[in-house]
This record gives sequence, structure tokens and C-alpha cells, in this order.
Amino acid sequence: MAARNAFPDGSALESDPELRTVADELVSHDPDGSRIARVLRRTYDMLLDGQHTGRYRWDQLYKTEKTHFGTLVEINLQREFGFADGVAMDFAICGIDVDCKYSQDRGEWMIPPEALGQIILGLWAGTRQSRVHAA
Repeated sequence: MAARNAFPDGSALESDPELRTVADELVSHDPDGSRIARVLRRTYDMLLDGQHTGRYRWDQLYKTEKTHFGTLVEINLQREFGFADGVAMDFAICGIDVDCKYSQDRGEWMIPPEALGQIILGLWAGTRQSRVHAA
């Protein structure tokens, strides 16, 4: 069993009403993805904190800091969009549990067993390419 997935052609959205509801809600509040991109940028800046740490790149972070980044992204997204706490997952969008995962490498999300079959907001951002992807 895999996490629920909205394919670029929208095929999964048509057959999964909860996934459609979550996707529509996200798009209605962030049609061009700029709010999510800003959250990711602020989270990078918060963690790197170059002025105080002298670090300005992802590869300068410790492994534990990279792990913590995912948690900070979840918290910052929840604050930005006002998502409620989820029952079993990170937050609820329109009353639907959604797990949030971040990976430095596109498509390399670590999905825990309890999130299988759940809706997952998978995020990726490449600082070198200045690109953001949400799936």
C-alpha cells in the first residue's frame, strides 16, 4: 500500500474525493505556490541563520538539523495556513488528516508506516536551483 498520490494528470483527484478536497483547499489559498515557497525560504533562513552561525548552505548543516528542518516546515506551514492539528497526522485540511513530508531531494520522502494510505503533502526545495515542488 502506498501513500495517496495526485498524479500530474489529475487522475487520482477524480477518484479520491478527500484528496480532491485537500488539493482544492491548498490551491484556493495558494494558487501559484508562492506562500508555500515563502514558508520553505523562511524555514531555510531560520535554520541556517548565517548571521549567527556562519552557515549559508544545506550541506553545512548537521544531520540532526536536516532532520529538524522537516519538523520546522510542518510547524511553519501550519502557522501560515492556519491548519488545525490532525488526529493521527501532522495537520487537518478541511477536517481531513494530512501528513507533511519534506525532502532535500525530489521524491525521496521517508513515509512512515502509519502514513501509508493517508494523504501526504510531499515538499521538496532545492536552494541551488531556487525551485520548490509540492506533490
